[in-house]
Amino acid sequence: MFGRAHFVVGSDQRPVVSKQALVVRGGLRGVFVVSKDNKAHFRWLRTGREWPDHVEVLAGLDGGETIVSSQTRMVRDGDIIASSDKGVANER
Repeated sequence: MFGRAHFVVGSDQRPVVSKQALVVRGGLRGVFVVSKDNKAHFRWLRTGREWPDHVEVLAGLDGGETIVSSQTRMVRDGDIIASSDKGVANER
């Protein structure tokens, strides 16, 4: 007997953020999202798989949003963020 099988393996596209961008408050993780008026707003995240430098985001962040990726300990909610290649990066 002979047979062929074809299995469709699904893929899922989710935002991934660097571990440097994560802020831990009260045991929960979040990031600072930069709004259209260049203000930082803290957002809680539900995270999933982890790699050495990055974390998958299951909920709390949409693809294409801009996040603060470095020196997050100095940022407070409502701070104005100056965009540069070093300090602010688009999430991947």
